[in-house]
Amino acid sequence: MDLKTNLDKAMNKIVSIGNQLADAQEKFVQSHLYEIFNVALDAGIKATVPSIADDALIDIKNSILENGMTDGIKEIWNNIKEYGKTAFGIVSGKFDSIEQVQMATKTGGVLDTVSKIFDFALDKAVDKGEISKSTRQSLKTKKNSIIKNIKSEISEELDNQVKYIEKINEYNMKWQECFKNEDLSGMKNANRNIQKYLEKTLPLEETLKQARKVEIIQTLVESTR
Repeated sequence: MDLKTNLDKAMNKIVSIGNQLADAQEKFVQSHLYEIFNVALDAGIKATVPSIADDALIDIKNSILENGMTDGIKEIWNNIKEYGKTAFGIVSGKFDSIEQVQMATKTGGVLDTVSKIFDFALDKAVDKGEISKSTRQSLKTKKNSIIKNIKSEISEELDNQVKYIEKINEYNMKWQECFKNEDLSGMKNANRNIQKYLEKTLPLEETLKQARKVEIIQTLVESTR
């Protein structure tokens, strides 16, 4: 079977990725939001109770996450998707660019939702006896700072996503140039960098197609050597 036939078959598989992108994007965003919440709560609790022991900090943080904030991440993503449907006609819930996600995040009521679920999680944790009323009150006084930190972390992550896409495009161009010059070593290096940045990037159909096409051709070229 020749290279073109192999490539055509592989590209047909890539097209099918589009049908799974909405789920892949949801999992990616939720996992990153969880990490952002985790870091922001760490900083917020330490700022509220500077002398707190690590074990106690972890217990308070986990209680907040488990009593509403983790589930709230789904609500946040749903709000982002709903705004996407209204603003960009994304009926499938599948975003086509990082810029769309940035706009939907900034204007989709994300911070209001974060504030609401933070209060809910604190109240629920108190009702279950996992956090004291005094700790809840102290954390609520720091809520604006925690929310501001979450906003900053989300904004930074989205800016990084733009940079990752730019890097993938940059290395894709380098790979194309090396391919034309039959520079196998350069091709391997460019493909390695494409795959490295792809692991960090929100799954987007066009980006995946470009990256996987390079990966497939790279594999086929190496197999003929």
